[in-house]
Amino acid sequence: MPSFRNITTFARFTKCAVNGSIMRPSMITPMRYATAHSSEVVQPSGTFLNKDVVTERVLNVVRRYEKVDQSKLTAESNFYNDLGLDSLDTAEVVMEVENEFQLEIPDEEAFKLTSVNDCIQYVTSNPLAK
Repeated sequence: MPSFRNITTFARFTKCAVNGSIMRPSMITPMRYATAHSSEVVQPSGTFLNKDVVTERVLNVVRRYEKVDQSKLTAESNFYNDLGLDSLDTAEVVMEVENEFQLEIPDEEAFKLTSVNDCIQYVTSNPLAK
C-alpha cells in the first residue's frame, strides 16, 4: 500500500507536469522545528486555534477544490461518501490543509482524515497550527 507521502508527492509532481512548472510554492516546506542557526528544537507554544475559526478556514480550503459540489459541503461532510472525492483528491485536500495551517501531518494521521470534521479536529488539537 502506498504511503500518504508518496501519494502527495505524486500529486505535487503530476500537477507540476500538467502545469508545466518545475516547482510551485506548496512544494517548499519550511523548517518548522529547528532554528536557523542551531540544531535546537523549538517547543510548541501550547496555544490552540479557535474551533470556529478553524472550521471556516478548513471549509474555505475544501471550497477552493474544484471537484467539490458546494451544495453538499458542510463541516460534517465525508470526503468520499458526501463529496465524491477519491484518495488522490483527498490527499490533495489534506496537503492544502497542511499549507493553510503551516503543519506537516504525519502519514498515519493523514490517512485518518476522511472528512471535513476530521481535519477540524486534527487542527484544533495541534498546538503548532497557525
